[in-house]
Amino acid sequence: MHNLEDLKRTWGLLNHTQQTELRFIKKGKIPVIKFVNNITHFFNEVKKRAGLYNCYVGVNERKHNGTKNKDVIKRNFFLLDIDPVRPSGIASTDEELCKSFEVTNNICKYFSQQGYDKPSVAMSGNGHQIWCNVDLPVVNGVEPKAKYFEDFIRNKFQTPEVSIDNISDVARIMKVIGTQSIKGEDTHKRPHRISKWVSYNQNHIIDKKLTSELLQIRKNVSPKKSISKIEPFKFTKKNIINQKYLSSSSKGHSKIFDLQASDLFSSTRAPHPTHGSSNGNNFSLSDQGLLHCWRHKVSMNAIQFLALLSGLDCSEVATPHNGTCSTNYDELIFLAWREAKLRKIIPAKDPIPTRAILHIAKKHKLVNPSYEGFLNPEIYNNCLKIVQEEY
Repeated sequence: MHNLEDLKRTWGLLNHTQQTELRFIKKGKIPVIKFVNNITHFFNEVKKRAGLYNCYVGVNERKHNGTKNKDVIKRNFFLLDIDPVRPSGIASTDEELCKSFEVTNNICKYFSQQGYDKPSVAMSGNGHQIWCNVDLPVVNGVEPKAKYFEDFIRNKFQTPEVSIDNISDVARIMKVIGTQSIKGEDTHKRPHRISKWVSYNQNHIIDKKLTSELLQIRKNVSPKKSISKIEPFKFTKKNIINQKYLSSSSKGHSKIFDLQASDLFSSTRAPHPTHGSSNGNNFSLSDQGLLHCWRHKVSMNAIQFLALLSGLDCSEVATPHNGTCSTNYDELIFLAWREAKLRKIIPAKDPIPTRAILHIAKKHKLVNPSYEGFLNPEIYNNCLKIVQEEY
């Protein structure tokens, strides 16, 4: 089942110039992935499966046949997914949906007070979504700025009855608005609703003020006073049990290598810090000192965990329980070091690791991709300049 007018609005809002990923998901079945590049193809693929599958779309434009963070070209949207708290795997009641809309409305009022453009708002079937048109660059699959703002909004507006999900990864898929949500059993109290647009930015105008403020999150975490208290993941006394890393760094040695997973996360079981959890306990710290995501069946050390928080996903940073990590470890070291500095886990003057510098040199084609060894002073200093200016 679907609503043609809302499907048209969804396609128009995406406004992709190249290719759009569609993903169709149903419990017990292998997900179906299709790539479309025009409205007719989009309609045909969605109509075939609407009502039979939950239909999702990759909102940020990506490279040809791309599905991962590294494939995303730029961030087109700042998104919020507001859902009523309820047992996993079932649809919302009308009462729960009203609570979700109340929080959504409060966020929209706040955006108006800050001078942001009126966003597009959708009823997703079981909750609500806010779509803000932005234009943010993605570097090597990482665009952490939206994550900081998302956490700020969550801390400000989330309630015990309504949650704001972690959806800031750039390869995020969202409900195709205009299609039916088929979560759980379709009952009178918890029906399978057709999602719809509540308000719609039909001109596809980029919110310049919000984009500008998010872009200011660079060397410092906060861009302006309106986003000045953002804490992407709360490292409190409860879950940072070792404070020695905040002392001054010994010359030439980065404190990033002294960190243990238990220094960053001390809960036995908790929701995953980036993609969340339906049962609240899919992320844990083992007796061996490794962090485990049980949704993706992977483990990670402190460096991998910080790289995860920088904007990558589990498949890109973690080690499968029966395999090896696929991402270049030098890149993980750089992302972890940068994230640790942003979050003030390591000292402000902590030296950049040599392997991180080598990653920058290779990424910016200052050395051959296969090069292993010391960098000459000119290349080394160029790398330092790149880090200071771009990161």
